[in-house]
Amino acid sequence: MAGPSTPLLPRRSVLAGGAALAAAGALDLAGAPRALAGTARTAARRRAGAGAGAQTAPMELGPVVEAVPGRSFEQHLISRATFGWTPELEREVKGMGWVAWLDQQLAPAGIDDGAIEAVLAGYRTLNNTNQANHRIVDTEEDGQRLVRRELVHSTFLRALHSRRQLHEVMVDFWANHFNVFLYDTAYEHLQSVDHRTVARAHALGRFADLLSASAHSPAMLVYLDNARSNANSAAGVNENWGRELLELHTLGIIDGEHVYTEDDVVGVAKVMSGWSVNITDDLDIFRFRSTWHHAGAISLLGGQWSCPAHTAANGQQYGESLIQFLARHPSTARYLSWKLVKRFVSDDPPPALVDAMADVYLANDTAIAPVLRHLFHSPEFAASAGGKLRRGFEILAATCRVLDAQVDPDPLGDVSDGLHGEGWGALFRLGQPLFGHRNPDGFSDDGADWLSADGLLRRWDICGSIAQNWYEPDLTADPLALVPDPPPPTAGALLDALAVRILGEKDPPPRHGFTDVSPTAWYGPALDWARAEGIVAPYSDGSYHPKNDVKRSQIVDMIWKAEGSPAVATPHGCTDVPANAPYGPALRWAVAEGVVSRKRDGTFRPKKVATRSQVVTMLWEAAGRPGGSPRSTYADVPSTARYRAAADWATAQGLVRAYPGNTFRPDKSITRSSAAVMLDARYHVPASPLTPSERAALVAFLGGANQGTPDWFIEWKTGDLVALLLASPHFQHR
Repeated sequence: MAGPSTPLLPRRSVLAGGAALAAAGALDLAGAPRALAGTARTAARRRAGAGAGAQTAPMELGPVVEAVPGRSFEQHLISRATFGWTPELEREVKGMGWVAWLDQQLAPAGIDDGAIEAVLAGYRTLNNTNQANHRIVDTEEDGQRLVRRELVHSTFLRALHSRRQLHEVMVDFWANHFNVFLYDTAYEHLQSVDHRTVARAHALGRFADLLSASAHSPAMLVYLDNARSNANSAAGVNENWGRELLELHTLGIIDGEHVYTEDDVVGVAKVMSGWSVNITDDLDIFRFRSTWHHAGAISLLGGQWSCPAHTAANGQQYGESLIQFLARHPSTARYLSWKLVKRFVSDDPPPALVDAMADVYLANDTAIAPVLRHLFHSPEFAASAGGKLRRGFEILAATCRVLDAQVDPDPLGDVSDGLHGEGWGALFRLGQPLFGHRNPDGFSDDGADWLSADGLLRRWDICGSIAQNWYEPDLTADPLALVPDPPPPTAGALLDALAVRILGEKDPPPRHGFTDVSPTAWYGPALDWARAEGIVAPYSDGSYHPKNDVKRSQIVDMIWKAEGSPAVATPHGCTDVPANAPYGPALRWAVAEGVVSRKRDGTFRPKKVATRSQVVTMLWEAAGRPGGSPRSTYADVPSTARYRAAADWATAQGLVRAYPGNTFRPDKSITRSSAAVMLDARYHVPASPLTPSERAALVAFLGGANQGTPDWFIEWKTGDLVALLLASPHFQHR
C-alpha cells in the first residue's frame, strides 16, 4: 500500500477534478450551500453494522421541519451534534429515534466510553497534577512535547472515537470559550488540569460551576495575568482577566452592544485582585492572596451588584459572589445562547431562538443541557441544514470519521507530528491547532473567517492526503473499503455509491402508491425504490399483486431494468417468444450476457414461474459470476447442484435467507413481493446527494457515466473520487 511519500493517486488528477467541479459551480464555498489492499472485489471490507444540572423546566418543543431536500433530519443532527456523520451512527440514531438519542447524549455519564478511555489509559500526563507535569517538563528530555502532545492527541482521538459525541463537541466549545493558549513555556504544564477540571468536567453541567472552575484555574489566572494582579502595588490591579470575564466569558458583546462600562472592568479587576497562584511553587495551585486584594467598596453595573468595604481576609467570598452573579445575569444568558446558536445553527443567530434559549437557561439555573435540548428541537435548527462551514479541526475529524481512518494512538508518533506538529502539522495548516489560539477570544465560528483561496486549497490538500493514504501507516484510510461488493456496474454508479457513503443518503423516494400494498408492508421500501426506478409498474387498476408468482419473462425484464436497460441488437433466438413481446429487449440482453439460456428445444418458456434457484442464478450471472463466497450450509442444496455457487453468493450478499430447517427450497416459486426485495438488496444505490452539475462534472472527470468499472479502474479512480467528494460543499459544510 502506498506510503506518505508515494500517494495512491496522482495529486494532479485530484486538482484536475477539483477544477472540473469548480467550473461546474460545485465548489463555490463562499456562498451558502444547499441543504487498499488488493482489488475492489477481493479487498477485505469493513462492513457497516457497526451532565448533571438542575431540573429541566417545562418548554414547548418546536416541530421538526425538513428545509433542505436530500439531507434527513438525523443526518443534520449528527453533523452538528457530533464530530462527523457516519452511516453506522445514522443507523443508531434512526434505530433509537433521534429524541431518545439526543437525550442520551445530553446525559453522557450513562454512555459506556470504555473503549476510547482504555486507549488513553497509558497516557502519562492527562490525569496528573500540575506539579507532576511540571516535573516532567523540567526533568525529561522530551517532557515539554509529551505534555503538550498527550493533551492534543487525546482530544483528537476522543473526537474520532468517543461514543459521547455531543459531550466532546461541547468540551471543544467551552475550551474555546475559556481559551488558554497552550504553546507558552511559562504555563503549558497547567493546560491538562485546566482542560480536565474546567471544560471536560462541566461541559453539560451548570455554567455557574463551569465559570467558577475557570476562575480558580491556575492556567487561566496565569494566562490572563491575574495571578500577579496586586491592588496594593505600585502597578495596581491588572485589568486583563477582569475585562475578559465580562467581554468574553459572561456578559459579552453582541453586534457591538454591551451592558458594562470601563468602570465596571476596573471594578471587576479590583474585586478579583488577589485571585492568584502559589508562585513560589511553580504556579501550580490556586491561592487567594489577601494582601493583594482591594478591600474597598465596589458597585458594578449601575448597582446591580455591590460589596461593602471589607477586610482583605474576607475578600475571596466577594469574588465568589461576583462569579455566581455574573453566571446568572440575563446578559450572560443571552450571550451564551447567542454563541451556542452561532456554533450549532447559523452565523447570523435568529434573535427569537436566542431569546427563547436565554429564558430556558435562566429558568434552569444555568444548566446547559436544557438549553441545548431546546436548540436541537427548534424549527430554526431543523431549517439550518448545510448552512455552517466546518472549521479546521471539524473538517479533519469528520474526514477521519467518515473514512473510518485508523489512527496510531502514540502522541509522539509520526501521525501526531503530521496532524499536530507545531507550525506545519495539518491542524496548523487548517488554521485551528488545538489549544493554539494565542488571543483569549478563541477561534471564530463565522464561516467567512475560514474561507480564503489558500485556506480552500489547504482543505482540499489535507482531505485528499488522508483519502489517498499519505499518512499510512500511522493514519490508515482505505478508500477501496468504501466500494460496494460487488462493485457498481458503471463509473456513474460508482460515483453515486461513493457519494452516498461519504455524504449520506438522500431522502427515500415517494411511496409506491400501489392500491393493494399496505403502507407498512415489509416489502414496501423495496417497492418504493423499484417503482421510482421504473423496474415495476402498477396494473391498470393501480395494484401490484404482491402474492402472485413471478413469471420468467417478468423477472428477466425486472433484472434488465435494474441493470440500466442496456440495448442489445443480437436476436435472442427463442422460438416461443413473439417478435413484439414487450420483454423482448430484456431477453435479447439476457441471452447475450448469459443471464439466461434457451432450452434444448430453442424455447424460453416465458409464462413458467421463476424458481428461487433460477432467480439467484440469473442475478449471479448478471453480476459476472463472482466467486469466493462462503459456502452455505443449506440442507437441501447438494454440493454438486448447478446453482450452488449462485446460492452461496446470494446468501452472502443478503439476497436470500434460509427457511426453517436451514433449507433453501430451490424449486419454490418467487412471489412479486419477494422479487422486489431481492432486486432492492442487489441493485439499490440511494440517489446521489450531488446536484446535477456536480455529478456531471465528476462523471466527465471519470470519462463518462457508462464507463465500465473493472478492478483497475476502481483502484485507479476511487481515491480521487473520495478526495473530490470530501472537497464538495456537502462535506465541507455541516
